[in-house]
Amino acid sequence: MHKLPQMTNIAELRNNHLQVFSLLEKGPVVINNRSQPVGVLVSPAAWDRLMERLEDQEDIIDALQMKLDIARGDVEVETVTIEEINEWIEADARVPA
Repeated sequence: MHKLPQMTNIAELRNNHLQVFSLLEKGPVVINNRSQPVGVLVSPAAWDRLMERLEDQEDIIDALQMKLDIARGDVEVETVTIEEINEWIEADARVPA
């Protein structure tokens, strides 16, 4: 469940930006102009968490799409043995940095 967002207006942001920024400790702040939302402020930490979750969701979607493609026969699956994987690892270790 999402809690009611904190709100302020552009004039308050302009005149008391430090006070508005302090609100970010509690979560995002919706910025209004003439009672209409025009933007949302989030802390850098909150932004990083959102981006990480978005990337995780995109990875999950990609994995599920690949499973679906395999199930439909749209993608040919190649089986790799543990020996082949170990050979690749050893070959990478021999490459100078």
